[in-house]
Amino acid sequence: LGSAQMTALKTDTESFMDNAGTVKTRLGGSALGSGASFQVRPAVEVRSSGDLTFSVDYDLGTITAVSGDQPGTLTLRAAENLRINGSLSDGFNSATGSTLDSGDSWSYRLVAGADLSAADPMAVQRTLDAGVGDFILKGGELIRTGTGSIQIAAGGDVSIGLDSDDSYNRASVIYTAGRADSNPAAYKPASDTHFKKVAYGVDGGALSISADGSIRAPEFGQLTNNWLQRRGTIDSTGAVALSPAWGVAYEYFNQGVGALGGGNVRIEAGRNIENLSVSLPTTGRDYAAQDVGSKLFETGGGSAEVHADGDIRGSFLYVQKGQGRVTSGGDIGAMPESDLDPDASDN
Repeated sequence: LGSAQMTALKTDTESFMDNAGTVKTRLGGSALGSGASFQVRPAVEVRSSGDLTFSVDYDLGTITAVSGDQPGTLTLRAAENLRINGSLSDGFNSATGSTLDSGDSWSYRLVAGADLSAADPMAVQRTLDAGVGDFILKGGELIRTGTGSIQIAAGGDVSIGLDSDDSYNRASVIYTAGRADSNPAAYKPASDTHFKKVAYGVDGGALSISADGSIRAPEFGQLTNNWLQRRGTIDSTGAVALSPAWGVAYEYFNQGVGALGGGNVRIEAGRNIENLSVSLPTTGRDYAAQDVGSKLFETGGGSAEVHADGDIRGSFLYVQKGQGRVTSGGDIGAMPESDLDPDASDN
């Protein structure tokens, strides 16, 4: 699934959405046909009876631009392995950019080992040979969206950041980001040059990753403060001297998976979870109309559930506002020293 195929999907979506008004009227009648809350949105499904490889950096916002500013749902279903060898993105200024958009975003359903006969698009086959039904995000690539959701299911294993030499790359991440706040003037702006890279995502989508086998990710070598940046100081009298704020610098996020602009996260493995970092932060700012530091506006947050029938090893969960639940049928702890990856890289 490369550039030519994505261009064809864009053309098909544009053609469908050219008739959205007619579809809307016929589905809802005159009472609903003109209602803003009743919308027609595109959905695209690509199926393969064998392996399926997504091989291009692609910004789904380019499809939204030709479909009446209506995002949709992209479904990729492979009966065998699903490989994401390019960055799949929406909600930002480009496929690999770091500037958050203010509109709605596409949702993804990505399935390896898919049961193509099932009505449920997320259904997987329950009897697969070893090495079949794996979901693989290539090292250095990312999967992200803004207000849309991300659902990943595998009948085999899920590998995040796996390179061809079987090492793992920390630059591979999966997250929802939310959308840029539509009313930034309501809050005190940060004047710090370095702090202007942060964003305050709202209305972020949910993330779920499910594997009948194991979920494996790179060893995370990053601290939360590297991407969840904060500022604010008090003077010698105890008064607030610098307006407090904290936000997400998306370009620096190399810490696994998360819902970074709000939204819930669910992770489930039939075997083990290894080296997986899961983050659900909030963001906060000072109201412009209030005295400095007197009242903060906090956005984002969500709940996370992480479960493995086997062990959970070398993993991290950060929930800033919400509930976090971790359960395991085996052990919860550090990775055995013999299993640490000496080749984990940041690029």
